[in-house]
Amino acid sequence: MFTDSWLARKGNAPVFQREQLREWVVVLVIAVTVTYSVMYTSLQYYNSDNYAGNSDSIVYLALARGENIGTRRSKGARVLTILLVRMLPDPPSAIFNVRRDVTDEWILKVKFALVNSIFLVGTAWLIWVYLRRLSFSVSAAHLGMLLFLTSLSVVYASTIPMVEASSYFFLALCAVAIAYRNRPLFAVAFLVGLFAKESVAFILPLALLAVSERRLSWIGAALPGLVVYLGWRAWTVQSGSGDLGHLEPEHLKSALTGIPNYLRFSIFMDLFASFGLLWIPTFYALHSGRLTRELQRQYLWIAMLFLVALLVGTGFGRTVFLAFPVVIPGALIGIREFWTRTRAQTEMA
Repeated sequence: MFTDSWLARKGNAPVFQREQLREWVVVLVIAVTVTYSVMYTSLQYYNSDNYAGNSDSIVYLALARGENIGTRRSKGARVLTILLVRMLPDPPSAIFNVRRDVTDEWILKVKFALVNSIFLVGTAWLIWVYLRRLSFSVSAAHLGMLLFLTSLSVVYASTIPMVEASSYFFLALCAVAIAYRNRPLFAVAFLVGLFAKESVAFILPLALLAVSERRLSWIGAALPGLVVYLGWRAWTVQSGSGDLGHLEPEHLKSALTGIPNYLRFSIFMDLFASFGLLWIPTFYALHSGRLTRELQRQYLWIAMLFLVALLVGTGFGRTVFLAFPVVIPGALIGIREFWTRTRAQTEMA
């Protein structure tokens, strides 16, 4: 098993095996290379003055500057990325092209890009660890992290001034904790992750689907984080510095009455684009019968995220993409199964 080769013990002290260290170096090289390309493209072509009208990114820029965000107060609850951006020292202007107009907004965009890129590299590494724990080969785990880093949600919105990258990191960390049945790690990742973005809470149903015994203990591991986070949100609402966001009664009413409007081609494309053509091998794996019973149960999580997006009125693509800890392993199994059957048929011909 992967756990046996992760650490080699000499006496009572864990010692990293050289082979494992080399594998991690390769993972980091791949992750940093791809993430840098995504970050560079985002910095060059992102324009906050003309980015989808009232995009969330404009709100996060305002939060990082310490400005009043008016009616978008719920975004202020996603404090982790904003705090890290504020703490990061300004990069020296000498590192930029001499033709670059290094304004305060450009510096702020760079700081967002750096913080989010670190989260993306960490997420890619965690996906590799997660896939290895699920008994995928080293090369398959490399492919899995590449599928994540090159997905539309990551390329389009993960290194610009947004908080998605930090939420992906803590979702992946929680998924690793579930795979290793490590409840203390899950509890810490869940607690901190809620302050990155509240959507990290959706990992709890995945934990309940993934395990087959002692499910209540996973609820217990998540409970401290939920109590702390909900208590803090209640305080922000009471003090007037925050609101309920998507759970505001008016928003929920608007979302429910607007459900018929979701039957549009653009909504279908948004849902499809979350994973693109990976949907095909993902459900081919389910059809092939090669999935473990544990992974079959986890497909219900995809449906749950779809229902959340439908009932709460959030973006379909971004919400369903949270299912990457299920879709990516499923897609890898589907690709492997399709390749195996095709090769067998070719050899028989």
